[in-house]
Amino acid sequence: MASGPPVPLTLTPEEQLAFSGLIRLLIRADGEFTAEEQFVVEKVMAELVLRSASPQSPYRSAQGSGAAQPDPEATWALVDRAGRELPNDDAIRAAALKVTNPEVRAALYCALQEIAAADSVSEAEWPLLDWLATAWEIQWS
Repeated sequence: MASGPPVPLTLTPEEQLAFSGLIRLLIRADGEFTAEEQFVVEKVMAELVLRSASPQSPYRSAQGSGAAQPDPEATWALVDRAGRELPNDDAIRAAALKVTNPEVRAALYCALQEIAAADSVSEAEWPLLDWLATAWEIQWS
């Protein structure tokens, strides 16, 4: 039996918000937000969040395109919303713990690593990534 392309993940609104909060933590970790990180944040948000959004959502891919295109306005609107709804580190970590789907956890963890590695992972970013790997039981094969 031939297999087709992998089925893309669909993130729930809660998973989208948790991911956006984790992005905020990661950005704040080393106190520096570079252009490289901004580019990767917008790229992974398009791949994971904007593609997952329903047609009625403001966080959807560009109309008429088959693939999600980076939409900086929608990306930063969701990150700002995470800042309002998850106002501190504890709230963000609690939201992250509610992400239970192993495939979603792995995808979000890899995306966060990609963001951190955009300009080289700083010493200040590792504690968040390590905590998440433990909390989400990320398994490397």
